[in-house]
Amino acid sequence: MRKLLPLILILFSFQTTYGGQQIGPCSPEALVKAQKQFSEKDEIGQYGIANLILEEKYAQCPILAKTFEYKGANRTTEQQKEQNIHNWFMHHLMLSRFHAEKYEKCLELGELMVEQYPKNEPKELFDSMKAILAACHKAASRNCSDTALRNGLFWKVDSEALYRFTQGIVDAVENKDLAAFRTHIKSELSRGLRNRYMDGKTFSEVFTDDFRDTILEYGPTCYVHSWRGVAMGRGEIWITPLSSNEFTIRSVWKYVPEKFYAADLPAGWVIDGKMLTPDRLSRPGISNEYYEYIAKQFSITPKEDFLRNTGKYLSSLPLVKISAHREDLTPSLINPATPTPAFNHVKTKEKTVRFEQEKDIYTLREEYTLLAEIPSEICQSLAPDFKGTCLQSYLIELGEDTGGTMGMLTNDSIYGLFRMPDKNKIIAPLVHFSSSNDAKNYLEDMNIAPLQQQN
Repeated sequence: MRKLLPLILILFSFQTTYGGQQIGPCSPEALVKAQKQFSEKDEIGQYGIANLILEEKYAQCPILAKTFEYKGANRTTEQQKEQNIHNWFMHHLMLSRFHAEKYEKCLELGELMVEQYPKNEPKELFDSMKAILAACHKAASRNCSDTALRNGLFWKVDSEALYRFTQGIVDAVENKDLAAFRTHIKSELSRGLRNRYMDGKTFSEVFTDDFRDTILEYGPTCYVHSWRGVAMGRGEIWITPLSSNEFTIRSVWKYVPEKFYAADLPAGWVIDGKMLTPDRLSRPGISNEYYEYIAKQFSITPKEDFLRNTGKYLSSLPLVKISAHREDLTPSLINPATPTPAFNHVKTKEKTVRFEQEKDIYTLREEYTLLAEIPSEICQSLAPDFKGTCLQSYLIELGEDTGGTMGMLTNDSIYGLFRMPDKNKIIAPLVHFSSSNDAKNYLEDMNIAPLQQQN
């Protein structure tokens, strides 16, 4: 829309400067001054302030609203100069409303001006007014403002396409149409209910009234929230752009929870009378850097399978610590089944145990929850040819507080407690999952789901 500005600046040079004496706040001289102040702010993108300058002057000077009432030709030179200044002021007011995204007010003023514009006035000014009016009509027919379009341009997203996608979600929520809602989910949710769990259920069986009310209250959106994606409501729904005009629901944060895991597991993994500390549970982490380093060092391919089914490769790795190329990386895949003394158990909440360890300049916070016990024979099969004997195995949700707004990041993984030939006990990772739903599907497919979908 800023393409209009160069034309406007050129046209401004056609405006006749008024040379009369100052006779009040609505004098031609005062109007010219206000227009110059407008142009200074508008050129640097301060559209709201630029518009306010002209709006205040327009409200202060009723004579401006009568700009086109006089169409006679018998005017003195001074009257014509004053008329030109009034014309240009109204033109700039129209432009200011357009840039400030006050499209309805722009149309209201512009249609009146174009309709009543005297034929004997400069054609350049008339053509510019028509161009602004056309731009206002186009903008008013959009769902997204210029600010939203600029936001979309920054994130390489078509804001109008995003609006249509989120409007479809709102419509599905309003109609309580679960099937329509699910058309906006391209794959398994990273957080929220599983696709297979939603099969055969109604909207009200999986979503709360509070969830529905919030989505309807906030409605569709044109905005990408941040690098995290698009938020709807108060963050009840998060959307990931797949391309500039394709999107998928990534996570849903308010729903009727699925009763999947049994409630009879202990809080914390106690081995030989001592609770295991979370640092003994190796995981790829956010960047997968350490696991990828190991895959490269030992020529493990495909590395994607190593990142997921780590247990398959334990027999080809040394039991000693594998040196990393950076000291701050995860120290080892295989760890002693004994707690780290410096890690203190500070809290237990709903069977989630939290630990803290003081570092040089920060406090490391980690927590974990035992989700499901894995049969020993399954555990053993997940680490074929491994020399250890699986004594116990759990699916565990492991979390690390990364600080900032990200908070606690969690991963679900299966770990095994093994007794080695030398009688030492170690903890080894067996399977890492991309999400909690991925883990549930895996257990269900392996026929070891704790409740076997009894709910």
